[in-house]
Amino acid sequence: DEAKTALNVSAVAVLVDNLHAMDRGKEFAERVNAPQVWSKLGAAQLVENMVSEAITSYIKAEDPSQYTEVIEKSEQEGDYGMLVPFLVMARKQIKEPTLDTMLIYAYAKS
Repeated sequence: DEAKTALNVSAVAVLVDNLHAMDRGKEFAERVNAPQVWSKLGAAQLVENMVSEAITSYIKAEDPSQYTEVIEKSEQEGDYGMLVPFLVMARKQIKEPTLDTMLIYAYAKS
């Protein structure tokens, strides 16, 4: 239900935003296994430059909303292997030429 999900998102936000406890946040996300919680964890991981972990979280959330930032951080890290499954997931939800181009580039680089 929505109230429980909102509470879970708030709980993971305290763990990752206030305490910067990414491991505990991941354990909590695995226990709860709600897309919104995975999204919140992914956003926090991206801020901490934990790019491959953030991509995994966004894939579990099936949330491509931060694709531009994910692509940018992946390019900075040179991590194209992890980017491919994220872009495949993102293309299922967002029809954007940038995603198509980046997917081809990521395939070539990985």
